[in-house]
Formats: sequence, C-alpha cells, structure tokens
Amino acid sequence: MKVIFRLLILFLLSVVNVNAQDITISSTDLVNLKNEIQQLKDSIKNLNDTISFKNSIIESNIKSFNGKVAELESLRLDFITIKSKKESNDSIIQSLQSSEDTYNKQLQIMQETMDRNTAKLANGRLYFRYSDNLVQPSIQSLLEIKTERVKKDFEQALKLLQGYKDYSEDVKNTFVALQAIDRDLWKSKHQAEEYKNKCLSILKQSSYYQKVYTKKSSKTWSIPYLDNLLNVAKSIISRHNPVESEFANFSPLIEML
Repeated sequence: MKVIFRLLILFLLSVVNVNAQDITISSTDLVNLKNEIQQLKDSIKNLNDTISFKNSIIESNIKSFNGKVAELESLRLDFITIKSKKESNDSIIQSLQSSEDTYNKQLQIMQETMDRNTAKLANGRLYFRYSDNLVQPSIQSLLEIKTERVKKDFEQALKLLQGYKDYSEDVKNTFVALQAIDRDLWKSKHQAEEYKNKCLSILKQSSYYQKVYTKKSSKTWSIPYLDNLLNVAKSIISRHNPVESEFANFSPLIEML
C-alpha cells in the first residue's frame, strides 16, 4: 500500500506540474521505493502466474467437461439407436406372434373340421349292419381325435360303436326267440292278442331295447340300424292278422343281422 501511495503522490505532483527538483527523496527512501516497486512487480507476476495456472486448470476442466458432454451425447445417441432397434424388433416380434396366433387358430379350425368329419363318418357306421372290418376302424378313428370339443360331441357315438357288436347279437337273439315261440300254444285264432303280447314282452326284454331304444331322444343317441329293425318287428307284431297267417315271420329280420 505504501508503494501505491507514493506512486499516487508522484502522479499528482506531475499533474500539477511540480518541478522534480522541488521534491527531495533520500537515497534510503529511493531504495525502499525501488524495493517496494519490485515487490509489487513480483506480486503482480505471481498473481499473473496464479491466474494463468488457474486458467489452465479451468481450461483443462472445460475440456474434460466438454469431453464428458460429448461422451454423454454419444451415449444418448447410442441409446436412441438401441431403443429404435428394440422398438423395431418388438414390432417384428409382435407381428410374428400375431402371425403365429393366426396360424395356430387356422390350424385349430382345420384340425377341428377334419376331426368332426372323421367323427361323422365313424358315427355313420351306426346306420348300417354291424361289421368288424368297418366298426373297429371307426372306433379307432374316434379314439385318435385330437379336438376335445369334437370328442365330447361324439362320446355317445364312441360308446355305441364299442357296444354295437353285443347289441347286434342281443337283438338277433331276440328275433330268434320270437321266431321260436312254441306255436302249439297259439293254435286258436282268438288267442292272437295273447300271441302279440307275448311277442312284445320278449322284444322289450332285450338288453338293447331297455338300455338304448327306450331312452333315445334328441340328446340321447342310439343305433339307427337296430332301431329300424325293432320298429319293423313291432310293426309286424301289431299288424299281425291271424286270418292271413297264424304266426308272424321274423326270419327276414334275423337275416339282416
């Protein structure tokens, strides 16, 4: 501060045109003044060096900061790219899944259609005379059906096909029994009604008649081929005329089993 104060005095003296000869400075003060000026210069130099050093640190930090910013920007761009690719991949995956779902649904529809046609064909065997060569493959085809809904819809057909052989033999034996009624018991024509009742009683005692024929409905299935034969047998019995024939003839029905 002293140095600055003295320099300020010199400056003011110069402004007011004071003659330098009028100012007397001792050699000691002059030396001190020079030292102080040198100290001031050194201080200024140190200050400049400190400022330069700080500036270099600041510049280094700025460069480092800019580098981090650039790195973060690069990461941001990479993230955007990755996100875009992910969205694109997600879209592709979603499209593939949608296509797969559509394909699976179409496949299920085709499988159900094929299974239902197979089941209908197998069920159709119930409209014809029993044959091992035809009924057994039909049973196997129903067992191999994959669609659960079709299996449930045709589960009655499977049970009837599995029992068709026994039911067919049962109905045949019933007709044989009708044909073999002791004719000596029915010689008088006034006994015709008793004869008819006897025939109906034998008919109704058959296993198929009791378990299936009497229970058939829109919801309970039966074997149409055997149903038709029983209907014919009942018609033969009900329409029997003792004037035309003493006994009803069931031989044609037996031959059809």
